[in-house]
Amino acid sequence: MTKSFLALFTFLSAAVLAGCAGQIRGNHSGADAGRVIVGLGAAEGTNFHAVTMYYRRIDPNAAPGDRRPVGSFTSYHGLTLMRATQARDYANDKDSGVVLVQSIPAGDYEMHSFKVDIGGGNYTPTAAFSVRFTVRPGEAVYLGNYQTYSAQWTDIHGRTVTGGPRFAVSNRLDSELALARAKAKDIPATVTNGMPDLRSLRGPLFIAAAAPAGSR
Repeated sequence: MTKSFLALFTFLSAAVLAGCAGQIRGNHSGADAGRVIVGLGAAEGTNFHAVTMYYRRIDPNAAPGDRRPVGSFTSYHGLTLMRATQARDYANDKDSGVVLVQSIPAGDYEMHSFKVDIGGGNYTPTAAFSVRFTVRPGEAVYLGNYQTYSAQWTDIHGRTVTGGPRFAVSNRLDSELALARAKAKDIPATVTNGMPDLRSLRGPLFIAAAAPAGSR
């Protein structure tokens, strides 16, 4: 039942993407295929149900508003049916998540949007961003680990206010490459560390974070 629901959900998601702008499928097997590896998760204690990062091919000739094919990485969380279909690849008292491996055509791409689902709604970006990466034929690129947490600040009355999601980015190449190889036996020997330079990203959406001790 659960697997059938997951298959239906995946099909419907693909149909929505295809209807909007086309879909970049993560199981490309052509001669130009390259692997993409990314860690995605959420801090413990958040009320997030799913975290999805969207990516697309960079097209210097695209006009503003042009729709381009979109791919995605998703990590499920909370006591939801979808969470039950996705085993954790790492977990500790601070965060948990999955290591995702996709095979896509070679080229230049960017992570350009996200959606974080919560009970009764979701968060999407309020400003544009671009986390760029390059996929080369017969090689793999590691994009880093992205842990979603809730932004907090203190208001003028001294109360803690919880806001939308932020992403703590860290380099877990050694541990996550091992997890990726356990999932996909044909990951190429050549793996490029494609961690973004956070200084080039505007705004507070992405921050640098040290890899937590005790991840498993």
